[in-house]
Amino acid sequence: SCKQRRNGTAPLAQPKQDDFADGAPPRTPLTLLFVGTLTEHKGVHTTIEALGQLTAEEQTQLHLTILGSGHPHYEERLRRLANTQGVEAQVTFHAPIPRAELPDFLGAYDVLLLPSIWEEPLARIMQEGLASGLVVVGAATGGTAEIIRHNENGLLFPPANPAALATQIRRLMADPTLGQRLATAGQQTAIKLFALPRMVDDIERYLTGIYETTLSD
Repeated sequence: SCKQRRNGTAPLAQPKQDDFADGAPPRTPLTLLFVGTLTEHKGVHTTIEALGQLTAEEQTQLHLTILGSGHPHYEERLRRLANTQGVEAQVTFHAPIPRAELPDFLGAYDVLLLPSIWEEPLARIMQEGLASGLVVVGAATGGTAEIIRHNENGLLFPPANPAALATQIRRLMADPTLGQRLATAGQQTAIKLFALPRMVDDIERYLTGIYETTLSD
C-alpha cells in the first residue's frame, strides 16, 4: 500500500505584513487573489460571479487579481463575465510570473481564493498562501477541505456556489479581527504541516521505519 506524503513549503524571504494586525482595518480595497491555470474546473468564474452578488458599495471595497493563463476561450469568457456582472473595474487579469517572484507578489494581497469545483489534490499555492499570511477562502473540495478548518484557519464554501463565496467575502470586509485571527492560524498551520524542516523529519522517520521493518523480516 502507498502512504500519502505532503509537499513542504519553504519560508518566505519577505514575510507578509499583516494588514489585519492589532484589529486595524485591512487595506482598502480588500485585495483578493486567484493563482492558477484558467480552466473550467478551477472555478475562477465562481469568484467573478461572487463579486456580482455584492452591492455596488461593497464592490468598491475590494479588488480581485486573477494571476495565470490557460484556455483562451475560457479566459475570454471570464473577461465577458466580469463585464456582464458589472465588476470589470474590480477585476485585473495578470499574466503568469516566475515562481521566484511569487512570495513578494503574495505579500501584496489579503485573501487567497481557491474556488476549484473538482476534487483537487493538495494545492501548493494553498500552502504558500497560508505561509504568506493570506486568509485562505476555498471551496470545500479535495485537499483544501482536508487542511482548511472553517472559521479556524480559513473559510470554506460549497463548490460552484458564488452566493456562499460572496458571504465569506462580506464577513472579511465587515470584521477585520476575523481576518487577523484566520491569517495567524493559517500561518501556524503552514508551519506545523508544511515547513521544510518538519517535512524532512517526517520523511526521515518514515524511511527509518521502512528500514527497521525490513531488518526485522
